[in-house]
Amino acid sequence: GIVRERPASHRRQQHAGGQANGHPGGHPGGHPGEAMNAMTKGCLAGTGVCFVSHRGEVFPCGYLPVEAGNIRNQPFREIWEESELFNNLRNPNLLGGKCGACEFKNLCSGCRARAYGITGDYLAEEPFCTYQPLKLTRV
Repeated sequence: GIVRERPASHRRQQHAGGQANGHPGGHPGGHPGEAMNAMTKGCLAGTGVCFVSHRGEVFPCGYLPVEAGNIRNQPFREIWEESELFNNLRNPNLLGGKCGACEFKNLCSGCRARAYGITGDYLAEEPFCTYQPLKLTRV
């Protein structure tokens, strides 16, 4: 298989509940504007993974019940590359609430399934995140 090594600066902390560069939950470090890949990103729904049901329905993940398309009606590649849902999930600038203001939005992006479950909007802020973005704490 393919093995990618993660640079030391991006390793998750080994102890539970720790912080890496000020972000709770032990998220990898790095600068907020730094490009991240699927190896280091938080939520991978629709960006690095998806779920295909036994009926052919394609969802961003098994916990987010918003359908991007159906492989019985269109090619998977077309759904993956052209679905409005997947394209929205791949654009951190569309995130709402404190996720949209967060300096870690490119790295974390919160859990889109939890946001949807609580608000009905998969782009809403992560409801269980305790981190307060710097933009929102400055006086």
